[in-house]
Amino acid sequence: MTLTVGFDDNLGCPPSVVGSDDIQAIPYHDLDRLVADFATGAVVAAFVPAGSIPYLRGTDYSILAQAEVGESTLMQSDLSVRRGQPWSIAEVVAGSVRLGAINSSCTTSYWAPQIVLMGLMPAGSAISFVQVNGFQDLFEHLLSGGCEAAMVWDQVSSRQRDKAADLDVVLRLDNLPAPLVLGHPSLTDPERAVISTAFCSAPLQGPPAFFDRFTAPNVAAVSAFADLCAAAQGHFAAEPIAVAPG
Repeated sequence: MTLTVGFDDNLGCPPSVVGSDDIQAIPYHDLDRLVADFATGAVVAAFVPAGSIPYLRGTDYSILAQAEVGESTLMQSDLSVRRGQPWSIAEVVAGSVRLGAINSSCTTSYWAPQIVLMGLMPAGSAISFVQVNGFQDLFEHLLSGGCEAAMVWDQVSSRQRDKAADLDVVLRLDNLPAPLVLGHPSLTDPERAVISTAFCSAPLQGPPAFFDRFTAPNVAAVSAFADLCAAAQGHFAAEPIAVAPG
């Protein structure tokens, strides 16, 4: 029986998993749909940002594996503005600028700013997000003025230091969990093992892939992040993500 695994196309999926005889790997660009399909069991596993887990409360999922970058399951995101522009942390805190975000599951661009700003903004505040098309698109929108500020995953900016030199980092958040491979509760133990092994035995990818390998999950970091997301949800007023033009 072939096991259906959905994956975020912004994150990609190891070629060996895509080509596995035991797995049908399905790319998703719409993360809301992927999360919904996973919750219903339409896909029995999902490679998604850790920022998807706030939408899966009440689902008895398991974490089968976690991505690694440089032998770490933790990530860093930098709240950045264009150098020479009048935007600073004061304008961000005042809610007078738009922040770029990839989607409402994105750990680094959507949840990270809420976590880092909830200690600086009053309860009930709203952050204005503008949705972009992926990690590189977020970077380019910030550079071109399509959004006034954004939290950028440091792996994206470090690969293009010449362009990153045009940005100022005003706040930084680390210890963010790298993306997760989640298993649906309908999976049997042998099926979970098939999926976990497929990811954890995938050959090292290297650039341009963002992730080096997969490993056992950092459960403590994921749990701490989930608690921070819940606190942010209670702190900020919900506001839909607007779609960026172009």
